[in-house]
Amino acid sequence: MRLLIVDDDPAVRTALVRLLGLRHEVAAAGGYVEACALLDSGAVFDVVLCDVVMPDGTGLDFLAYVDRARPSLSGRVVLMTGGAATREDELALQVSRAEVITKPFDMARLEAALARALG
Repeated sequence: MRLLIVDDDPAVRTALVRLLGLRHEVAAAGGYVEACALLDSGAVFDVVLCDVVMPDGTGLDFLAYVDRARPSLSGRVVLMTGGAATREDELALQVSRAEVITKPFDMARLEAALARALG
């Protein structure tokens, strides 16, 4: 599986790249803008693992971008959250089509979420 990890926290991003890189081909982006640029450059991914709360755009913003710019990837985004920033974000997560995994999570739960997103 070719996987894109999007997280603004360098420690979380590095840990996920190391762990998931043992079983998958992994690329990483430090936030919304960088992830969108990767997709705009033509990079192809099977699944995206994206943090919800980031300073340059939220995971929900990223879902909207994917729906517009890369509809073939719609439905294959897994959102990670330690708790949505606002009540509005919490409600949006509940109704989104995206798989949502709550931090902290173990690798078994993460791999299962990625597999479900891949279909």
